[in-house]
Amino acid sequence: LWAALELASLAGDPRLKRRLALAVAHRPEAEPAQVGRAILRAIRVTRLTGDSCGHRSTLALAEELLADGSRSLEQNEMLRTSLHLELIVQDLWDGVSEERVLERFDDLDREVEGRARNVVEQAVSIRALSLATMGRLRDAFEIEAAAEPVSDLGVEWSRAPMRAIASLVL
Repeated sequence: LWAALELASLAGDPRLKRRLALAVAHRPEAEPAQVGRAILRAIRVTRLTGDSCGHRSTLALAEELLADGSRSLEQNEMLRTSLHLELIVQDLWDGVSEERVLERFDDLDREVEGRARNVVEQAVSIRALSLATMGRLRDAFEIEAAAEPVSDLGVEWSRAPMRAIASLVL
């Protein structure tokens, strides 16, 4: 089933990708990282296809996985951070107050502090993108301006959303 999901990710019908991802996510013998990647893929596919009901249910799966101490994602910092960011950004789109969204970013910042640099930069980048979405362009631009270019492609890849929004602001 996992191999089928990996193959489907290369091309194919988004509905099939969603079904495979949800099948992996619900398999009790699946590793936590497989479940997390499957949920993340399902979130992205349901958002892309406009499946609001499916999107809500996959977001709920992400919340459950992150809250479930028995299926820890501690070993996979990037995946854990990506799931948190999907939930925070969804709050923004759902009209949750800016203060609450920024509090969730602050909580995530505390969680990723001291972790791998690309993990930290991913959170910073999506914060900047979210600030721009809120109309706080100066704040978003200041975050981007403080990020000096580095030779680590993983870090720069994590910064891509922030760099893109800064380019649009300019």
